[in-house]
Amino acid sequence: MGRLAFLVSIVMLCVSQVACNRIPISQQLVNTFRRYAEIASAAYAQNCPRPPQGIQILRYIDNRTSNTQGFIAADPRNNELIISLRGTDNLAGLFNNAKFGTTYYQSPGVHEGFLASWNSIAPAVINGVTSILRARPGMRVTITGHSSGAALASLATASLRGVGLVVTTYTFGQPRTGNQQYADYIDYLVPQAMYRITHKDDGVPQVAKGGSFRHHQTEFWQMTDDVSPATFYRCIGQEPIDCNNFVEGNGLIGLNAAHLSYLGVSMGDALDRGASVCGGQKPKFLDATLQSLGFRGKGLQANGR
Repeated sequence: MGRLAFLVSIVMLCVSQVACNRIPISQQLVNTFRRYAEIASAAYAQNCPRPPQGIQILRYIDNRTSNTQGFIAADPRNNELIISLRGTDNLAGLFNNAKFGTTYYQSPGVHEGFLASWNSIAPAVINGVTSILRARPGMRVTITGHSSGAALASLATASLRGVGLVVTTYTFGQPRTGNQQYADYIDYLVPQAMYRITHKDDGVPQVAKGGSFRHHQTEFWQMTDDVSPATFYRCIGQEPIDCNNFVEGNGLIGLNAAHLSYLGVSMGDALDRGASVCGGQKPKFLDATLQSLGFRGKGLQANGR
């Protein structure tokens, strides 16, 4: 729908409900979201010669068997350790993630594919983080990720809290990751430190709507492509009906233009793959096509991985 019609429909929804359960956010929080959007985008890069936001990549995480990647980085200026987890970058992984079976993580039920991916890298992430913190005590820990990487960031949050670490998490375009018990569990673990950012009609957060899967809090909705507090809202509850859930997304398994851009940052685009935020070279069309099909040829190997 056109932007004016879209805004009018939102207003009418709020009127019909007497009051919208949405709260405007500050410019400072928008800036924070932009920061972690760039860092989440960098996880897609095969090579990141100039990491964004002044971070220093300390360790790459790469399990070729499960096709699960990411990195652990430090920001010395902010005394911060950051885990960035990459989303799905090929069609095989995309369709695997679309199979919404559940398995059990402790007692809550979670998506079996996401859990298998997280389990494949969890030892490397947890051991990496704890060893770095032993050498650099006092650093705060932040986790971020986009798309299926956002689901992994949610699972990483639970795991790192489980070993006693205090974490803050920013996810972008996160699909429903677990059932009601899992959503409640995350809300309990990080009641004020989980930022689940959605964009317009991004269809990925809407996948499995109405089933046993459920989002955890707290959603922050970028209502339009504008990056300003005027179009960004904090939404109330696990499944707010006046935010991303209100505008039906389309595309293959929820993938659409809104999913590939957050706060003006390209995310998961096969023709960018983090190059814009890393100061790197964008993939050639042929390489991008081959990698999307699951091939990792000579020109697609990651430096340092």
